[in-house]
Amino acid sequence: MDNTQDAISYLRHYKTPFWRIMNGSAKVGEYAANDNLEQSIADFQTALTFLPAGTYKLKAADKPDKYNGAFETTFTKGQNSPAMQQNSFQAPSTNAYGIPDHVKREIETQARKDFMLEQLTNEVRELKETVRKIEQYLKEDADGDGTPDIFQTAKNAADTVQKVGEIKKVFTGSSVFGD
Repeated sequence: MDNTQDAISYLRHYKTPFWRIMNGSAKVGEYAANDNLEQSIADFQTALTFLPAGTYKLKAADKPDKYNGAFETTFTKGQNSPAMQQNSFQAPSTNAYGIPDHVKREIETQARKDFMLEQLTNEVRELKETVRKIEQYLKEDADGDGTPDIFQTAKNAADTVQKVGEIKKVFTGSSVFGD
């Protein structure tokens, strides 16, 4: 829950115009310009607009650079949900489309998935057509002897290859009868 107003009240209560905003051990904001409390609070509010949602530590002092032993409190900016934190730390976009990079990646991923699904659908259509043709070949029996024409064609081809082999043996001088 956002309690940045509590941090502002904290600055007013302790009359501490100099402050630092810390995120862990990193300094993410500071005011050390002058001892005007109202200007300090206005700059604090401006600094808050640049911070993503999260929990921060406020160090406040009555003199600049005197933060050892200074007043400290924590505050939360915005709803501190993991999804918001993840999106709020995104770097500015550098792509040609002017949209955030994470959105561009999501669009590219979805387009890639759609393309792969379309390819798979086309392959399934081709497979269905091939299966239909094979089934039709297996049903064709022009002479009515119960053996599909495709098997008779394959048998005829095998017989032809065997006969060609026998003729080759005759012309090369080998024995036709396998002696």
